[in-house]
Amino acid sequence: MRLRNNRTFTRFLAASLIFFSVAIAQAQRRERTVETWRPLHYDVSLSFNEQVNEISSARTDIALKVLAPSVAKIDLDFGEMPIDSVLVSGTPARFERASETLNVFLLQPAKRGETLTVSINYHGHPKDGLVFAKDRDGNPSATGDNWPNRVHYWIPSLDHPSAKATVSFTVSAPQRYQVVANGKFVTLTGNPATSHWKFEEAKPIPTYSMVDAENEGAIINSRDKSVTNVRFNVPQRDREYGPKGFSAAAPA
Repeated sequence: MRLRNNRTFTRFLAASLIFFSVAIAQAQRRERTVETWRPLHYDVSLSFNEQVNEISSARTDIALKVLAPSVAKIDLDFGEMPIDSVLVSGTPARFERASETLNVFLLQPAKRGETLTVSINYHGHPKDGLVFAKDRDGNPSATGDNWPNRVHYWIPSLDHPSAKATVSFTVSAPQRYQVVANGKFVTLTGNPATSHWKFEEAKPIPTYSMVDAENEGAIINSRDKSVTNVRFNVPQRDREYGPKGFSAAAPA
């Protein structure tokens, strides 16, 4: 009798392990493959609220190229931020949301080689990827931290390292804040209340490298421009040490 009970318990335990293993596997994000469409360029616009603890409005325009013979939807990686509207080449489009996925349906299937632009307007507080925290000076800050595939929590994208694309950032923040982002600094405009910063990265990069930062820190340009100009951002308390910390190392 005891042997039979042991066998029954063993079978129950094995079945439970299989069940939980399947549940965990289904809960994990599936590995993306770049085979139906490929992003070419991301144009990301972000506006932060006065406290810099939320994105008051955002828009990401994704220029993409169709790779498959026929594509009826664009399946984007995207987190849980509220969506205000979705457009395809300027026309409102139907969309559906699943677990960390945004499916955008085309009015008519696109053929291989076609290019189009998908635009997503959204807002809110991302679950991950863009980290809101106090900096070393105790002031609010927002910093992109996307590795390895967390950019989709705040930028709708094809969040896979092989899906490289160019990117531009236009960031609006309270006037007292400094902004840095990928690529070349282009312009700084604004008014007494709000600054508008623009950066452009002309070379394709993976999505995990698409980052920006907003804080009340100091922006410093490296003095040595013989190779690559380094533009870095540090807390105000580190503005004197910053140039030393980022200076060129001694020859090996």
